[in-house]
Amino acid sequence: SHDADGADDEGAVAASRDGAVLRIVIDRPAARNSLSPLMIRQFIELLTDAAGDDSLRAVHISGAGNHFCSGADWVATNNSADRRPRTGTAPRPPIAEWRGPSA
Repeated sequence: SHDADGADDEGAVAASRDGAVLRIVIDRPAARNSLSPLMIRQFIELLTDAAGDDSLRAVHISGAGNHFCSGADWVATNNSADRRPRTGTAPRPPIAEWRGPSA
């Protein structure tokens, strides 16, 4: 999608630290927090960094607005060169918080 000035609205995955908890917010409410390729890369980077941080005890994940996450933005993902799914393990317990529909 595009914002008013024509720039791509790929959303963002933002993070903040609250003591031993990493708080991650999926921030693309206009698209029900669907994950663009950029957001997927940001999310993976944040979780990879968290995996190496022994001072973290948990990762708290939430969505901006009234939705947690509607999944991958398949239109944007299919137009991306980086379509390989990634799997891994998290050494910290992920805690998801959501309101409204999610996929």
